[in-house]
Amino acid sequence: MTAWQFMSDSPWLTFFLACVASSCVVSIARLPFRAMNIRKHGWPPAHLDADGDYKAHKLAEAPAKAERDA
Repeated sequence: MTAWQFMSDSPWLTFFLACVASSCVVSIARLPFRAMNIRKHGWPPAHLDADGDYKAHKLAEAPAKAERDA
């Protein structure tokens, strides 16, 4: 069975396998860019605490700013 025969026999399985494969490729491709960004800008960014959550004072300012802008 060739790859073309497999794809024509089961298009849905081929579609989902292609989605999984592309997801893996994109995830692997993002790693170097994330590492370069962290190396350049440091971790954590100013608006996050050490484990990646938003800082409390930023969350408290957000509703007040939304009310002020409305």
